[in-house]
Amino acid sequence: MSVPVYSSFANKLLIDRNLRYQRGHRTAGVVALVALLILLPGCGSAKLAARPFQVQDVAKSDLAMVMEAHQQQVLTQLQLLTKKLYQRNPRELRKQPAQILPDRLAAIFYNPLEIDWTPTGGQRNIAAMRLAFDPEFHGDRVYAFCAGMTDMIMSAYGHRQTFYTLNDIDAQKLYDSARNVEIAAWKINHDRSPTGELFLLSNSRPGEVQNYSFERLLGKIIAQQDSIARIAANRSNHNIKNLMQTIAGVVFIPI
Repeated sequence: MSVPVYSSFANKLLIDRNLRYQRGHRTAGVVALVALLILLPGCGSAKLAARPFQVQDVAKSDLAMVMEAHQQQVLTQLQLLTKKLYQRNPRELRKQPAQILPDRLAAIFYNPLEIDWTPTGGQRNIAAMRLAFDPEFHGDRVYAFCAGMTDMIMSAYGHRQTFYTLNDIDAQKLYDSARNVEIAAWKINHDRSPTGELFLLSNSRPGEVQNYSFERLLGKIIAQQDSIARIAANRSNHNIKNLMQTIAGVVFIPI
Protein backbone atom coordinates (compact mmCIF):
# COMPACT_ATOMS: atom_id res chain seq x y z
CA MET A 1 0.00 0.00 0.00
CA SER A 2 1.44 3.40 -0.93
CA VAL A 3 1.94 6.08 1.72
CA PRO A 4 0.34 9.40 0.82
CA VAL A 5 2.81 12.25 0.33
CA TYR A 6 1.65 15.74 1.33
CA SER A 7 2.44 18.58 -1.01
CA SER A 8 4.52 21.51 0.20
CA PHE A 9 1.32 23.55 0.24
CA ALA A 10 -0.36 21.07 2.60
CA ASN A 11 2.71 21.05 4.85
CA LYS A 12 2.57 24.82 5.02
CA LEU A 13 -1.06 24.70 6.09
CA LEU A 14 -0.21 22.27 8.89
CA ILE A 15 2.68 24.45 10.08
CA ASP A 16 0.53 27.58 10.02
CA ARG A 17 -2.19 25.83 12.00
CA ASN A 18 0.33 24.69 14.67
CA LEU A 19 1.79 28.19 14.95
CA ARG A 20 -1.66 29.69 15.46
CA TYR A 21 -2.38 27.07 18.11
CA GLN A 22 0.85 27.85 19.97
CA ARG A 23 0.28 31.58 19.79
CA GLY A 24 -3.24 31.16 21.11
CA HIS A 25 -1.97 29.21 24.10
CA ARG A 26 0.79 31.76 24.72
CA THR A 27 -1.66 34.66 24.69
CA ALA A 28 -4.07 32.78 26.95
CA GLY A 29 -1.21 32.13 29.35
CA VAL A 30 -0.32 35.82 29.55
CA VAL A 31 -3.94 36.82 30.10
CA ALA A 32 -4.30 34.19 32.82
CA LEU A 33 -1.11 35.38 34.54
CA VAL A 34 -2.17 39.01 34.54
CA ALA A 35 -5.62 38.04 35.83
CA LEU A 36 -4.01 36.06 38.64
CA LEU A 37 -1.84 39.01 39.64
CA ILE A 38 -4.87 41.28 39.77
CA LEU A 39 -6.71 38.86 42.05
CA LEU A 40 -3.78 38.13 44.38
CA PRO A 41 -4.12 41.06 46.83
CA GLY A 42 -7.63 39.97 47.82
CA CYS A 43 -11.04 41.47 48.10
CA GLY A 44 -10.17 43.91 50.89
CA SER A 45 -7.99 46.15 48.71
CA ALA A 46 -8.88 49.72 47.82
CA LYS A 47 -10.06 49.91 44.23
CA LEU A 48 -8.17 51.76 41.50
CA ALA A 49 -9.81 52.20 38.11
CA ALA A 50 -8.42 49.80 35.53
CA ARG A 51 -6.66 51.49 32.61
CA PRO A 52 -8.64 50.98 29.39
CA PHE A 53 -7.11 49.07 26.50
CA GLN A 54 -5.10 51.23 24.11
CA VAL A 55 -3.76 50.58 20.62
CA GLN A 56 -0.20 50.83 21.97
CA ASP A 57 -0.84 47.72 24.08
CA VAL A 58 -0.42 45.59 20.97
CA ALA A 59 3.30 46.40 20.99
CA LYS A 60 3.82 45.44 24.63
CA SER A 61 5.88 42.44 25.68
CA ASP A 62 4.43 39.87 28.07
CA LEU A 63 6.67 41.12 30.86
CA ALA A 64 5.59 44.73 30.30
CA MET A 65 1.94 43.72 30.76
CA VAL A 66 2.78 41.85 33.95
CA MET A 67 4.85 44.83 35.17
CA GLU A 68 1.92 47.21 34.77
CA ALA A 69 -0.44 44.82 36.58
CA HIS A 70 2.03 44.53 39.49
CA GLN A 71 2.51 48.28 39.68
CA GLN A 72 -1.22 48.94 39.79
CA GLN A 73 -1.67 46.46 42.63
CA VAL A 74 1.23 47.96 44.60
CA LEU A 75 -0.34 51.42 44.25
CA THR A 76 -3.65 49.99 45.46
CA GLN A 77 -1.95 48.56 48.54
CA LEU A 78 -0.09 51.84 49.20
CA GLN A 79 -3.34 53.79 49.02
CA LEU A 80 -4.97 51.42 51.50
CA LEU A 81 -1.92 51.66 53.78
CA THR A 82 -2.11 55.47 53.73
CA LYS A 83 -5.82 55.45 54.58
CA LYS A 84 -5.33 53.01 57.46
CA LEU A 85 -2.38 54.95 58.91
CA TYR A 86 -4.41 58.18 58.93
CA GLN A 87 -7.25 56.37 60.68
CA ARG A 88 -4.78 55.01 63.25
CA ASN A 89 -3.00 58.37 63.63
CA PRO A 90 -5.71 61.06 63.26
CA ARG A 91 -3.45 63.68 64.86
CA GLU A 92 -1.29 63.64 61.70
CA LEU A 93 -4.22 64.57 59.48
CA ARG A 94 -5.04 67.52 61.75
CA LYS A 95 -1.58 68.95 61.05
CA GLN A 96 -2.82 69.95 57.60
CA PRO A 97 -5.35 72.79 58.09
CA ALA A 98 -8.68 72.38 56.29
CA GLN A 99 -7.59 69.00 54.88
CA ILE A 100 -9.69 65.85 54.95
CA LEU A 101 -8.63 62.29 54.21
CA PRO A 102 -9.68 62.27 50.52
CA ASP A 103 -7.56 65.40 49.98
CA ARG A 104 -4.47 63.70 51.40
CA LEU A 105 -5.03 60.56 49.33
CA ALA A 106 -5.55 62.58 46.15
CA ALA A 107 -2.35 64.57 46.76
CA ILE A 108 -0.39 61.31 46.56
CA PHE A 109 -2.35 58.95 44.35
CA TYR A 110 -4.27 61.10 41.87
CA ASN A 111 -1.02 61.14 39.90
CA PRO A 112 1.75 59.24 41.70
CA LEU A 113 4.28 60.68 39.26
CA GLU A 114 3.44 64.23 40.40
CA ILE A 115 3.03 64.04 44.18
CA ASP A 116 2.53 67.27 46.14
CA TRP A 117 5.71 67.71 48.20
CA THR A 118 4.62 70.85 50.04
CA PRO A 119 3.92 68.96 53.32
CA THR A 120 7.49 67.57 53.33
CA GLY A 121 9.21 70.83 52.48
CA GLY A 122 10.22 69.48 49.09
CA GLN A 123 11.74 66.26 50.47
CA ARG A 124 10.81 63.18 48.44
CA ASN A 125 11.62 59.49 48.04
CA ILE A 126 13.60 57.99 50.95
CA ALA A 127 14.37 61.49 52.28
CA ALA A 128 10.64 61.99 52.89
CA MET A 129 10.39 58.53 54.49
CA ARG A 130 13.18 59.47 56.91
CA LEU A 131 11.23 62.59 57.96
CA ALA A 132 8.54 60.34 59.42
CA PHE A 133 11.06 59.19 62.05
CA ASP A 134 12.88 62.51 62.59
CA PRO A 135 12.25 64.03 66.05
CA GLU A 136 12.82 67.50 64.59
CA PHE A 137 10.07 67.10 62.00
CA HIS A 138 6.73 68.51 63.16
CA GLY A 139 4.73 68.00 59.98
CA ASP A 140 2.42 65.22 58.83
CA ARG A 141 4.36 61.99 59.43
CA VAL A 142 1.83 59.74 57.67
CA TYR A 143 2.09 61.87 54.54
CA ALA A 144 5.89 61.90 54.65
CA PHE A 145 6.01 58.14 55.16
CA CYS A 146 3.48 57.13 52.49
CA ALA A 147 4.26 59.78 49.88
CA GLY A 148 7.96 59.00 50.24
CA MET A 149 7.37 55.25 49.93
CA THR A 150 5.16 55.73 46.88
CA ASP A 151 7.78 57.91 45.19
CA MET A 152 10.53 55.45 46.08
CA ILE A 153 8.61 52.58 44.50
CA MET A 154 7.75 54.63 41.42
CA SER A 155 11.48 55.38 41.11
CA ALA A 156 12.11 51.63 41.05
CA TYR A 157 9.79 51.49 38.03
CA GLY A 158 11.75 54.31 36.38
CA HIS A 159 8.99 56.84 37.20
CA ARG A 160 6.87 55.25 34.50
CA GLN A 161 3.41 53.73 34.37
CA THR A 162 3.64 52.40 30.82
CA PHE A 163 6.16 49.76 29.73
CA TYR A 164 6.99 48.07 26.44
CA THR A 165 10.29 46.16 26.61
CA LEU A 166 12.83 44.75 29.06
CA ASN A 167 14.93 47.87 28.50
CA ASP A 168 12.37 49.78 30.58
CA ILE A 169 12.98 47.62 33.65
CA ASP A 170 15.77 47.53 36.29
CA ALA A 171 15.42 44.36 38.36
CA GLN A 172 17.94 45.57 40.96
CA LYS A 173 15.93 48.71 41.72
CA LEU A 174 12.75 46.68 42.10
CA TYR A 175 14.54 44.34 44.51
CA ASP A 176 16.03 47.25 46.48
CA SER A 177 12.60 48.87 46.77
CA ALA A 178 11.30 45.70 48.45
CA ARG A 179 14.18 45.91 50.94
CA ASN A 180 13.27 49.55 51.66
CA VAL A 181 9.69 48.53 52.45
CA GLU A 182 11.07 45.89 54.82
CA ILE A 183 13.15 48.58 56.54
CA ALA A 184 10.11 50.87 56.73
CA ALA A 185 8.05 48.06 58.28
CA TRP A 186 10.71 47.56 60.94
CA LYS A 187 11.10 51.28 61.68
CA ILE A 188 7.37 51.95 62.03
CA ASN A 189 7.25 49.33 64.80
CA HIS A 190 10.47 50.28 66.57
CA ASP A 191 11.51 53.92 66.05
CA ARG A 192 10.43 56.12 68.95
CA SER A 193 10.45 59.78 69.89
CA PRO A 194 12.65 61.11 72.72
CA THR A 195 9.65 60.62 75.03
CA GLY A 196 9.53 56.91 74.19
CA GLU A 197 6.41 56.97 72.01
CA LEU A 198 6.23 55.42 68.55
CA PHE A 199 6.34 58.06 65.83
CA LEU A 200 3.48 56.30 64.05
CA LEU A 201 1.01 53.77 65.40
CA SER A 202 0.29 50.75 63.24
CA ASN A 203 -0.10 47.24 64.68
CA SER A 204 -1.87 46.78 68.00
CA ARG A 205 -0.12 47.75 71.24
CA PRO A 206 -0.17 45.75 74.49
CA GLY A 207 -3.69 45.65 75.89
CA GLU A 208 -5.35 46.30 72.52
CA VAL A 209 -7.17 43.83 70.29
CA GLN A 210 -4.60 42.15 68.06
CA ASN A 211 -4.35 43.86 64.68
CA TYR A 212 -1.70 42.78 62.20
CA SER A 213 -3.35 44.25 59.12
CA PHE A 214 -0.52 46.76 58.65
CA GLU A 215 2.05 44.00 58.79
CA ARG A 216 0.11 41.96 56.22
CA LEU A 217 -0.32 44.97 53.94
CA LEU A 218 3.39 45.80 53.96
CA GLY A 219 4.13 42.12 53.46
CA LYS A 220 2.03 42.09 50.28
CA ILE A 221 3.92 45.07 48.88
CA ILE A 222 7.27 43.40 49.65
CA ALA A 223 6.16 40.14 48.03
CA GLN A 224 4.89 41.89 44.90
CA GLN A 225 8.11 43.86 44.42
CA ASP A 226 10.24 40.77 45.03
CA SER A 227 8.16 38.78 42.57
CA ILE A 228 8.43 41.25 39.71
CA ALA A 229 12.15 41.75 40.43
CA ARG A 230 12.75 38.00 40.03
CA ILE A 231 10.72 37.87 36.83
CA ALA A 232 12.63 40.82 35.37
CA ALA A 233 16.00 39.38 36.39
CA ASN A 234 15.22 35.97 34.87
CA ARG A 235 14.03 37.44 31.59
CA SER A 236 17.00 39.81 31.24
CA ASN A 237 19.64 37.33 32.53
CA HIS A 238 20.82 39.85 35.14
CA ASN A 239 21.85 38.89 38.66
CA ILE A 240 20.43 40.72 41.66
CA LYS A 241 22.93 41.81 44.31
CA ASN A 242 21.88 41.17 47.88
CA LEU A 243 22.76 43.96 50.31
CA MET A 244 23.28 42.59 53.80
CA GLN A 245 22.47 44.90 56.74
CA THR A 246 21.98 44.33 60.43
CA ILE A 247 18.38 45.16 61.24
CA ALA A 248 19.30 47.49 64.14
CA GLY A 249 21.39 49.70 61.88
CA VAL A 250 19.30 49.67 58.76
CA VAL A 251 19.32 52.58 56.35
CA PHE A 252 17.16 53.07 53.31
CA ILE A 253 18.77 52.12 50.00
CA PRO A 254 18.94 54.90 47.40
CA ILE A 255 16.81 54.08 44.36
